[in-house]
Amino acid sequence: MTALRCPACQGSADHACRTYDYNQRLSPAEFNYFQCERCGLLFLDPIPEDLGHYYSQTYYAIPGSLRDLARE
Repeated sequence: MTALRCPACQGSADHACRTYDYNQRLSPAEFNYFQCERCGLLFLDPIPEDLGHYYSQTYYAIPGSLRDLARE
């Protein structure tokens, strides 16, 4: 895996981890994250062209109460 440039500060970024969509389980795709040595930013590369596919309509729903939050 090659080093990249940080999108925030242009510092050198190294591969940090590889993972899958464990949260929504919408895809078997693999995702690679990199971390900047200068500013510490952790970022995804490459960003999927269909990024919206990974966020359902209820992804950003805010629970109305602590009880509702506990149920999620």
